[in-house]
Amino acid sequence: MELNEYLRILQKRIWLILALVVLAVLAALLYLRQQTPLYRTTATLALNPSVPSALLPGAVPQSGDALVSSYVEFMGTQAFANLVVAQMNGTVTPQTVVASISPRPVRGTPFFRVTATHPDPVVAQTMANTAAALLATSRQNQDEAEAQRALERQRLTEMQALLEEELESTDGRVSEIESQILTLQQGLRTQDTDRQIADLRSEQFSLRSARVEILTRLSDIQTALSRLSPQAAGNNQTAPAEFIDVAPVPMTPLPQNTLRILVAAIVGALALGVTLAWLWDYLDQSMKTPESVIEAYKMPIQAAIGVINDGSAKEGAPLVVFDQPHTPTAEAFRSLRTSIQIADTKRPIRSLLVSSASPGEGKTFVSSNLAASFALAGRHVILVDADLRNPQIHRVFGLPLSPGFSDLIVDIHAPASQYLQQTEIPTLQILTCGTRPSNPAELLSSLRTGEILNQLVQQSHLVIFDTAPVATVTDAQLLAVSVDAAIQVVRAGKTRADLMRRAKELLEQTQVRLLGPVLNGVELVNLGYYSYSYPVRNPDGSAVKDAKKVKTHRATQYTNGSHKQTDQTQIDPVKAKG
Repeated sequence: MELNEYLRILQKRIWLILALVVLAVLAALLYLRQQTPLYRTTATLALNPSVPSALLPGAVPQSGDALVSSYVEFMGTQAFANLVVAQMNGTVTPQTVVASISPRPVRGTPFFRVTATHPDPVVAQTMANTAAALLATSRQNQDEAEAQRALERQRLTEMQALLEEELESTDGRVSEIESQILTLQQGLRTQDTDRQIADLRSEQFSLRSARVEILTRLSDIQTALSRLSPQAAGNNQTAPAEFIDVAPVPMTPLPQNTLRILVAAIVGALALGVTLAWLWDYLDQSMKTPESVIEAYKMPIQAAIGVINDGSAKEGAPLVVFDQPHTPTAEAFRSLRTSIQIADTKRPIRSLLVSSASPGEGKTFVSSNLAASFALAGRHVILVDADLRNPQIHRVFGLPLSPGFSDLIVDIHAPASQYLQQTEIPTLQILTCGTRPSNPAELLSSLRTGEILNQLVQQSHLVIFDTAPVATVTDAQLLAVSVDAAIQVVRAGKTRADLMRRAKELLEQTQVRLLGPVLNGVELVNLGYYSYSYPVRNPDGSAVKDAKKVKTHRATQYTNGSHKQTDQTQIDPVKAKG
């Protein structure tokens, strides 16, 4: 897919993309409006790694990084949250503390920041200062710390007594073994005696190893006892952390990142819109552009007719070539007329069938305006409503439904001219449907229908048949075997490619001369090179801005008999030859 095709898809679905962007912006604004404003404040501490903290029982002096890591981890625990809740008398929950407190060390310095975020600025301040105060265990916490040290000293003293008792027992056993070995060595030496001496020496070795381990543990305990002694505690009264800045009451809420959220919403909506636009176009198998019709139909299109947006001309009914002759839609029909006239130079086309694959594709709209376009060029045209199942031609021209084509078929002795009805355009006559029959296929396949066709061809330059959809019923195929050429109307954005090709195959089975498709109802963005833009002008050359005046002006010209000068776009080949 080329870049121009991508741009065409985006231009066609721009409404979807813009709608998603608007919805995303509204959703973002609603989200921002519903957000509770948050307040944030920070307390700053200076840590002293050389002082044990009463907050972490049994802790020994640590390096700066280790102490900071211990504090950060501990402040994220439920135990720490419970301490804060207790200090704040239960005004907050442990879950709120865990979600609100954010510890952050300042790299390369002894400073440690405790930040609290909460919807209530006072609660945020209290929470930050309480958490920081728990870290700064100062003189007012010494009694509690001393009690913890006393318990630790008692535990270590009891362990020391047990080890000393075990050491004394070990020494006694070693001495006993040495006496036994000496006695055995002084007596009669036998194999049994040597075995006993070996066992005693092995036991002696194990006891001496255990004695070394006991002495090591006793040394560690004595070191710990000296550190926990009252004299050592009295010589170190410095707090493990001291306040540098107390957390103030925050006065303004945190910014909501409105711009970032809006930008993210718009970018996301654009991405989603572009994706949906491309996916929509990819999954949509209907014909939308002239290029897609040419590729699927394997034939050049005869014309591309744009969508009519003027309220004065509703789709399916207007004679735009008569009411609005200088609009792009009228110019498209003149282009279609030219294409048929060019085909006429190769082999005369006196009868033309207009059909479509399914209802609602605009075959009546095309056949009516095409007939009017030929008539405006000076040709004598007869338009036949051969859609005996759903006739519409009489509505376009405001004529009675009957008598008409079906009545003429039944009236085997009446001439065709007797049933023709005159229109506002002198050279355009209409043969309406007539009484709607119950057996349209049988009527269209009768010999009488062929006779009527021959009569109509002899009385005009061109006979145009508006038939029923070819893929729905067989009516169009029955007429196609008798006409000179046929065109298929394709509705942009509605006709599926498979149904369009099926209708083409059905027409080709009749051996009719298929001129090609006419793409109807094309969006302006899809017209491309097939678009037209001409102003509506008065006889003096000035532009007519009021489209309603065009119809009145042209009707006046026909009344005065000057219709030959109203459409000079093409010269009638028949009259040129004459």
